[in-house]
Amino acid sequence: MKSSKKKAKASQKKERSNWISFSAVADESGQIKLDWSGPHFLANGRPVQDATIFSSYARDGKGEKVLSNIDVGDGAISVVDTLARWSPARVVFDHFDTLLAVDTNTKFVNGLWVSTTIALITLPGWNADPQKGKAMVHLHSRFVELNSLKPQDPEGLGWYRVFSSGLSVLRAPYAQNRLGLVVDSKLGEHSEINARSRPYFNDFRLPDGVSLIYASDAANDSIMNALIRQCDKLGSDLLATIENETQPLPKWESGNSYLLVNPSAQAD
Repeated sequence: MKSSKKKAKASQKKERSNWISFSAVADESGQIKLDWSGPHFLANGRPVQDATIFSSYARDGKGEKVLSNIDVGDGAISVVDTLARWSPARVVFDHFDTLLAVDTNTKFVNGLWVSTTIALITLPGWNADPQKGKAMVHLHSRFVELNSLKPQDPEGLGWYRVFSSGLSVLRAPYAQNRLGLVVDSKLGEHSEINARSRPYFNDFRLPDGVSLIYASDAANDSIMNALIRQCDKLGSDLLATIENETQPLPKWESGNSYLLVNPSAQAD
């Protein structure tokens, strides 16, 4: 009976809302006139600024649950066919050539804080047919980080490890392409991190050509959500094998990190 209740609850998908946050300059009378009758979304005749596109659903007494969001910057919102094109699930195909999803799980295991980081990357052609609903992905890297003290920013450290382990190799087949880093943390900081006015970890700024995309693993609405869900699952599974001592590791020493698999960095 308990399992049937869970199944019924999971099947009740809440209604999604797609919405836009942006900046605009008011006219002399203090008014802002919005216009989406042409090819671009305008405010008082000018392209909107600092635009971010969200997908979310309403929660009782908790406000909106954000499922995904993408910073699209200044003047980059196009009006094509319908407003549904403004959803993050659709916009991602217009604004990025490659997606790299990174997720970190952290747990206290056998006297040490263990963080597992999983990175998955889309292969060329993933965005050729947005209606297909499928994409080929590749395991870019897996990390295990061990610490005696609880880490302060395991997610940011995970991003740093992935960039440090082989971003140049990762970027080589995708020269000049726009890379979307799909993550499920630091949502309130994405605009500043993408603008390079805030570091994503310690004093490190995002590499050129990389922008953060937020996606929640609580949904499976888009390729971003699917990627981060898979990263979370693989990371959780790896944590479980470590906790059960079925995953062979080098000598466990606090403060060390171990690169278990890095196919991209090993490729020619």
